[in-house]
Amino acid sequence: AAAAYGFDPTRVDATGYSNGANIAASLMLLRPETVRDAVLFRAMRPFRETPPPLLSPSPHAALLVSGRTDQMVSPRDAEGLANDLRAADVATTLHWSAAGHELVAADLVTATQWLAARAGVGRPTPDAHPPIASSL
Repeated sequence: AAAAYGFDPTRVDATGYSNGANIAASLMLLRPETVRDAVLFRAMRPFRETPPPLLSPSPHAALLVSGRTDQMVSPRDAEGLANDLRAADVATTLHWSAAGHELVAADLVTATQWLAARAGVGRPTPDAHPPIASSL
């Protein structure tokens, strides 16, 4: 697909909400060559057992944005996913939002700031960060 669409497969990022975030987290854990960075809104552990960690240090990073009052994703599940990602050498930030399972404007601000910091810029611009693959 990378050759057909003309993109660098080592620069693919993912953004997902709820189950889309779980899918992106699964890819980071099981197929780390497919996703470099991810913003995961309201994600939970996609596996009952922790997958084996990556064998070498990786440049991967993930932002988990979890709701403090989320009725679908418990704090234990969010923290478990953060721990699984860290065990796989993914630089992981877990951010708690004053919300439930729904997204709020502050979540988007948090994600924008994190992406800008990952790109090494003060303000994100259209070409400052590689395209983000989105799954909902």
